[in-house]
Amino acid sequence: AAQTMTGTMRLLGRILARFRAARAAPPGGYGPEVLFAGWVELPEAFRQAVWLRDVDEFSYAEIAEMLSVPAGTVMSRISRGRRMLYDRLHHLKAAHV
Repeated sequence: AAQTMTGTMRLLGRILARFRAARAAPPGGYGPEVLFAGWVELPEAFRQAVWLRDVDEFSYAEIAEMLSVPAGTVMSRISRGRRMLYDRLHHLKAAHV
């Protein structure tokens, strides 16, 4: 369980770093618990693809082979999964204002 939480926190850190690099406003003021809550709400297919890419650092081709889907599907799931997480965190922020 501790290893999973550590990996999740690395992933969330990378996602936030991507928001900063893209100059998008990262969801501010949230601790690990809220970030984790947003993460676990993602549908499994998206969570799995994002995890394999951003935490385990597999290539798109490797992930496609592991999941038995085309590389384009992998890229789409990663992009949509990151976006869903971002949107969920913004939704949580609006609900707590």
